[in-house]
Amino acid sequence: MTSSRGAFVLAALIGSAGQAFADPPERHCWEGDETATAAGTTQRNHVVGERTIDRAANEIRSRSWSEKAPSKTIELTFHVDPVHNTFEFDHPELAAHGTGVLEGKPWAWTGYTAKLTTKKGDVAIRAQLTATGMTSRVDVTSAGAPIATIDAAVTYFDCGRLDSRRAALAAAR
Repeated sequence: MTSSRGAFVLAALIGSAGQAFADPPERHCWEGDETATAAGTTQRNHVVGERTIDRAANEIRSRSWSEKAPSKTIELTFHVDPVHNTFEFDHPELAAHGTGVLEGKPWAWTGYTAKLTTKKGDVAIRAQLTATGMTSRVDVTSAGAPIATIDAAVTYFDCGRLDSRRAALAAAR
């Protein structure tokens, strides 16, 4: 199975309340649970993340952590085309290039879909965004056959508490 956190991280990164294009980068933090199911086995993990929305650079940069491996950081950069409501990214952990389509107004998206192809299979993501959090569904397939699903729900929190939320991941282990 591909890394559930790697796929979920992708799902948790896009979207937030929009402001003027020239505003300085915004920092948003989130946490929640993901439930991955593969081969009849279900695993639940608590995840914490941070994203920086940089309209001037047309980028969304993210970092995330999981109770599964709390000292490991997943970093991704999404290159956004706000005119066409699309994005592209490279996922180093999965050795894959992905693309996506954003729903809603630029920099105030309400959802998105994304896809990427890895050596082990295809990943399809569908996410819904709100002012307080996000839900997502990740489907992983190989040759059209289901391999895994990852369902997640996260809520946003004050980034001043990021370090304590990350520390709680390690303590939960």
